[in-house]
Amino acid sequence: MALAVIQDDEGFNWNKHIPNEGSTLVEAVTFNRDRGITRIKMNKIEEIWMEARDAKRWDAKRQCLLDPEGNIATDPKTIDFKAFVKTTPC
Repeated sequence: MALAVIQDDEGFNWNKHIPNEGSTLVEAVTFNRDRGITRIKMNKIEEIWMEARDAKRWDAKRQCLLDPEGNIATDPKTIDFKAFVKTTPC
């Protein structure tokens, strides 16, 4: 495993990579890993929702779209990404 250290970080915005000022490198790496895993899960939710929408699998009784197995397909636009990162077990 190699470790690269960049001394000249002028102009680089670390805010996207480190959750807050007091975070350690391990916390920052964990934060970014969790965000990445959550993004993958969000993409899967979007795929399921789009497929259900395109197949017109609307359940009038529950007022929602369903995936092929009959599970509720969630519109990804209704999910708060930051809250999802915090609540999704990775």
